[in-house]
Amino acid sequence: MERRQFVGLFGLGLLASSFPTILAACSSDSESTAVSEAEEAAANDGAIAEAEDAANLVADFTAVGSLDANGELSTEVNGQKVYVFRNPNDQSLVAVDPTCNHRGCPVKLADADLVCDCHGSRFALDGELLQGPATAGLARYEVREEGENIFVKVA
Repeated sequence: MERRQFVGLFGLGLLASSFPTILAACSSDSESTAVSEAEEAAANDGAIAEAEDAANLVADFTAVGSLDANGELSTEVNGQKVYVFRNPNDQSLVAVDPTCNHRGCPVKLADADLVCDCHGSRFALDGELLQGPATAGLARYEVREEGENIFVKVA
């Protein structure tokens, strides 16, 4: 056997013996790519689902801004006055109509109650009437907080 023939056959044998390794490497890359793509798609689907859940959560709510330095916000939503504040007892958000039904005066947080400055009516933090001359409690609204943004649902 001549040297050229020997070197040619040796090279062909080397190439043939490495062929299964090359195939395995290529197929594992494509499988790994397919798995990565599937994982990425699932993650995107999860992010989309989370975004849809968040959108549904605030669908009937109106963004009204953020609380001031005192932890309060007075605004109007669909023609309704809204007063949002942090409950001093548990730091939860409360949203009520701040209009006393006695004479239409505004109600504000004072210590642990809501108080009408005009005639002294007092309301619990949930809007329940505690002391007249008002004859009914304050309307209460659902409120949500997303970061620093406040959302209120006025029915």
